[in-house]
Amino acid sequence: MTADGPPGVPRGTGGTTESRTLLQRMILPAPNDPGHVRAMYFDVTAGDPSSADVLGPHSLRIRRAGEVSFGTYFNAFPASYWRHWTTVTDVQLRLTVSGRGRIDIHRSDASGHSERVRSVSCPGGTSIDLAETFDLEPFDEGGWYWFKIISADGEDVAVGDAGWHALAEPAVGASTVLGIPTMDRPEMCVRILETIADDADLLATTAAVVVVDQGDDKLTGHPALADVERRLRGRLKLVQQPNLGGSGGFARVMHEALEATADHIVLMDDDIIVEPESIHRAIAFARFARRPTLVGAQMLNLKERSRLHSMGEVIDRRQFGWRKAPGTEYDHDLGRTPFLATAWLHRRIDVDYNGWWMCLVPRKTVEAAGLPLPMFLKWDDAEYGLRAARHGSPTVTVPGVAVWHMPWSDREQLAGWQTYFYVRNRLITTALHGPAELPVGLVRSSMRRTIRHLLAMEYSTVALRLLAIEDFIDGPERLSAGLAQVLPRVTACRNRYSDGRMLPPGSVPQPSGLAGPRRTPPAGAVDTARQYAYAFLHNARRPRPEHHEVPQVHLPASDAQWYRLSGLDGVSVSARGGSGVAFRKRDRTAFWSLLTTGLRLHLALARRFGEVRDRYRRNQPALVSRTEWVRRFG
Repeated sequence: MTADGPPGVPRGTGGTTESRTLLQRMILPAPNDPGHVRAMYFDVTAGDPSSADVLGPHSLRIRRAGEVSFGTYFNAFPASYWRHWTTVTDVQLRLTVSGRGRIDIHRSDASGHSERVRSVSCPGGTSIDLAETFDLEPFDEGGWYWFKIISADGEDVAVGDAGWHALAEPAVGASTVLGIPTMDRPEMCVRILETIADDADLLATTAAVVVVDQGDDKLTGHPALADVERRLRGRLKLVQQPNLGGSGGFARVMHEALEATADHIVLMDDDIIVEPESIHRAIAFARFARRPTLVGAQMLNLKERSRLHSMGEVIDRRQFGWRKAPGTEYDHDLGRTPFLATAWLHRRIDVDYNGWWMCLVPRKTVEAAGLPLPMFLKWDDAEYGLRAARHGSPTVTVPGVAVWHMPWSDREQLAGWQTYFYVRNRLITTALHGPAELPVGLVRSSMRRTIRHLLAMEYSTVALRLLAIEDFIDGPERLSAGLAQVLPRVTACRNRYSDGRMLPPGSVPQPSGLAGPRRTPPAGAVDTARQYAYAFLHNARRPRPEHHEVPQVHLPASDAQWYRLSGLDGVSVSARGGSGVAFRKRDRTAFWSLLTTGLRLHLALARRFGEVRDRYRRNQPALVSRTEWVRRFG
């Protein structure tokens, strides 16, 4: 068998009238990928681990009586997702094999139990093309298909052009706009563009590649841009606009895509590594979906590439916060724990939304639901997923469709400048999609977090949290008014406090002695109450001036917890990623002022939520309209 063309594009089968569409192609690692990354593509289950030779991105040779399984993250076929969400009822495994051996096809169920369902012998000699068809009926709750190649009689066996096909043509076209907002990352953005340009099959279905440049370090200054633009064959559309945040960048991508005639819009961050096959698979899935469906990519850990950082996300309705989908784990290491041996990976996982590190959005969904809310960043993807579902477009996060992205553990979301957007946009999303009354758990957790930031001397973080609540209560008019000015406003608020100003590493004096902050969290309610009481008494006293000159202790950000800092007057804290050092200085006036304001605003939030919620819901159509976004684009 030879490759039939780009994934997701129907094609004939020689002299027959049968139509088939490639849904998922076998892909293989790069030659220099380490063993734990290679395990995401294939697994040598018998014989010498070195007996598998990668011949190319879609072909593998097995030597010396080896056995290789493709029951792996990138190459097993997620049958339950296709069964539940699409019109596909049967799939056909097609591949080319040369050499003497055997092909075993296996399947699993939702519990992770597996069985062999078919064996096909390969007599050796010339290469042969095989096609085996399998039913998707048993797979609604979970389960996968995969195949193994077993060499025989000491012969080499080579396999290539393997893929899972639907024996039908989809109802939706394959034309796609690929969109990337970028902000001061020209090198990484060009790398993504080169990945797209290198895949001729992907270019065949790409109507346009829209890059929205919102930074100061412009993509136009990159020396490789002219070459990659030539290789994209006229498809690159480079748009420059003020920094309107992620929501403004993605909104511009959607706006430009609606000007084209594409069926799908694939949104991507500018700091990812992506397998082009993931884009192919997302398009194929969307084309066969029973109704317009957002197709999301799972997140792999860019720092440790064999780790599946997120299998899928849901919204916790009690506190209206995002969290991992039930039954999943964060940062699961596929290199050390075999895919087939991880039972929870075999269940079908349903989600509420998908992050826009990569997510396909159907054109019909954008036409019905509108563009993103002008949130700048944080919660824009979650809110859009909930809104799309209300317009009849669910979100499916599909295994094997994935990008490598920096994990959330390396980003400050609940402390630092992003706090403002997280808090404000969470409240807006709650108002638009939550219950009639403000969830009590949200108010309680917000006030608790406010107090703990105060006890950790993170006054700038608290000030931003309170500014976010105040702006939410002010209503949707403020949200739409100054999208380009919101970040300078947030930065100015943060810089009023010592903990909000990042200093160069080494610029803060080293602690002169060893302070003894508590190292373990309180154990139980009584211990927690005692620690709070001690901390509040400590904040009633004046801080010692010498501790504002030389910190008592230096800690990494992960160790700077409230219970460790609540008895200190000065501490230096390294920022995540080594970007600087903050010198936190206890300020008795700021503590009590922010605490009083926090109590007042949380009470106002609880009292006025219904009224504010109604204003956001009335204004939502205007906030997400193309007309309003064109005005914001300037």
